[in-house]
Order: sequence, then C-alpha cells, then structure tokens
Amino acid sequence: MIEFRQKDFNKLGDAAKKVAESPITRGAVVASGPILGVANLSLNMSRKKKDTELRKDQLKAMEDLTKALKESNDLEIREAAKHAKTSFRRKHPEDIKDDDVIIIPNPVSSIKKRFKK
Repeated sequence: MIEFRQKDFNKLGDAAKKVAESPITRGAVVASGPILGVANLSLNMSRKKKDTELRKDQLKAMEDLTKALKESNDLEIREAAKHAKTSFRRKHPEDIKDDDVIIIPNPVSSIKKRFKK
C-alpha cells in the first residue's frame, strides 16, 4: 500500500513568527518610522537651502541684466527693461518681513455686522 504524507509548510511560517516576536525586531520596526522621518526632514531642509540660494543668485543676475538693458540705446529694449523691473517688486514668501505686511480689515464682515442688528 502507498502511504501519503502531507508536506509541512509551517517551518518557514514558524521562523517568521519567531523573528516577528523577537524584541529586537519589534524595536527596529518601531524605530524605523521616526528615523526615516528625520532623514526625510534633513534632506528636504538641505534641498530648500540650495534652492533658496539658487533663486537669490538668479534674481540678482536678472536684476543686473535689467540694469544693463536700461542703459541701452534702443527705446524698445528700455521699455521692456522697465516692465521687467516691475516684476521684481513682488517678493518671495520667504523674503517677506513683518515690516512689509499691511493688515487690511475685511469690509465684508463689517457690512454683515451692520445688517445683523
């Protein structure tokens, strides 16, 4: 008579359970989230710093180019340089200081208050 035996697939499952239940593995899993978050934050901060420096260098180069174009003899070029100069008045959100901010009251809310009475 032929005897059949069932194949045991539990050896791998038992090994995985032992690894998952060990305190070292649990600690590594818990610590991996904050470690990745800190690494991501530091990478983003360095990228932001490099991008800010590049933006400021590009802005300075454009302002120098605008000054050079203003001194041109061609009237059309000078007019275009004036238009480019007005675009530099708008500041980047990182460059705005408290002195640059003007708080304007909301006129709509004052109208609503008058009609509620």
